[in-house]
Amino acid sequence: MLHQLRYAVSKIRLINLVYWVSILMADAAVYLFLGVLQMDYDDNWDASKGLYGSFSSMSNWQLIYYLALQVWNIINLVALVYVVVQVVKLYRKINKQVSY
Repeated sequence: MLHQLRYAVSKIRLINLVYWVSILMADAAVYLFLGVLQMDYDDNWDASKGLYGSFSSMSNWQLIYYLALQVWNIINLVALVYVVVQVVKLYRKINKQVSY
């Protein structure tokens, strides 16, 4: 099994590593961007408009920023599940090839 694992790890190319690191950096940049946009709500929240975090206390743009962040969270959850499933499939494939 160790030989199979070493073979799988040795197939990782630099371009693939750069690709995945750039995807993670882009994902972090989107979170940073949406987080900065959310600061608008914190800075301009008025208690007379409603409870903190309620939709009624948000302007249209703040609501769009909030919903965009929630959609991005769902996209990231789906991507995480996909990656975990692919890793489990690879692990099972490597274990099937090894006979004890």
